[in-house]
Amino acid sequence: DRLEIASPCPLTWDSLTPRPDDPRVRDCGQCQHAVYDLRELTRAEAAELVSRDERVCVRLYRREDGSVMTRDCPSSFPVEAPDDMITLGMLA
Repeated sequence: DRLEIASPCPLTWDSLTPRPDDPRVRDCGQCQHAVYDLRELTRAEAAELVSRDERVCVRLYRREDGSVMTRDCPSSFPVEAPDDMITLGMLA
């Protein structure tokens, strides 16, 4: 439900390279890591991703209560949320 961003990223989602085989993931040309859009993953998929013992970069939408929104969240949000509501970064 709550994730800490260890290293916020100054890049935007649109500046990352889309993966034709999986629109939920883009590649970063700066750090060479995959960046996962948590808004497009289920809670179970996101939990599995962040439980890995490796560096994970994500795009996330944090609600006012601090929780992170996933695809199966009961609350809805605009498909294109304002940039100031979206965070890219490496998880702690």
